[in-house]
Amino acid sequence: MNKSIMFMLVFFAATTAFGAAWPQKYNNGRHTLFTTAPAITTPGVFWVMDDIPTSSEGSTCTVIGNNNDIYCVRYDGTSYSIVELDRKGQVQRTYLSSSSVAVNSLAVSTTNLYASFDDGTFQAWVLGNTDINWSKTDDNIVSMVLLDDSGNVYFNSDTTVYSYEADGTDRWSYDISATSAGYWPAYYGGAVFVTYDNKMIALNTSNGSKRWLKDMSTWSSDWQYFTWPMIGPDGTIWTGRVSDDTVQDYVAISPSSGATNLGTGLPSSNSRLYSITNAKMLVFTGDGYLVGGTYDMSDLTVT
Repeated sequence: MNKSIMFMLVFFAATTAFGAAWPQKYNNGRHTLFTTAPAITTPGVFWVMDDIPTSSEGSTCTVIGNNNDIYCVRYDGTSYSIVELDRKGQVQRTYLSSSSVAVNSLAVSTTNLYASFDDGTFQAWVLGNTDINWSKTDDNIVSMVLLDDSGNVYFNSDTTVYSYEADGTDRWSYDISATSAGYWPAYYGGAVFVTYDNKMIALNTSNGSKRWLKDMSTWSSDWQYFTWPMIGPDGTIWTGRVSDDTVQDYVAISPSSGATNLGTGLPSSNSRLYSITNAKMLVFTGDGYLVGGTYDMSDLTVT
């Protein structure tokens, strides 16, 4: 069995037993990869879902709805589908079937299900109704789908950041004219944070205006790009700086002002920030290891 499938099932078993919150519940734009659910004590497999795509076959998308239903992508070797499961693993409905295009990301709000695809298109459904509610076919989406606290939708192409209301009404767009834009936009405190080329931009979600822009070339011409942003419990944005195709260090950025601490002393040697917990623990992963340590933003001098 695919390892990612086994992990999913074991976690389901543990959280079902405790009746606790699930990770990546319907909206987590901070990308902390953290859950308040208790740790696994006695792993057990309740059910098995077959035909989950491997990473080479497409994104292994799984999100948890506000009603604790599970939305996941399946792949039978020829086509992709999006199914809704209950916590017993029973298929409730199929929103997408027989698609030849891989699903790039899933997102679910309290009312809607959203999917972006590898061909740059986008589709939206009202929960409980398998008919497509609205779609976008000309935005050339390269990012995952992101939701804010009000259920508004965000995604980006290499040239533009888009925002729509839940019913598909156009809210705003912002031109970034990038050579290459990041896959993981983030949301926090009334702003969307997007990485592209050697920059990170913060856009106010209310009207799409620019809050601030960080350009790595002002620090050194050697910097290539930012890693995807993760946002801690105090709102601090953590992102890695890459040169020579290697993560050299991590910096802390204020979400409100863009003020940046370039001297955090956080792990280098191509370590990747893996998770930020509500206890202000930063967990890094590298070649065969995990490293964890606490932080306190008040101890950092942001300049």
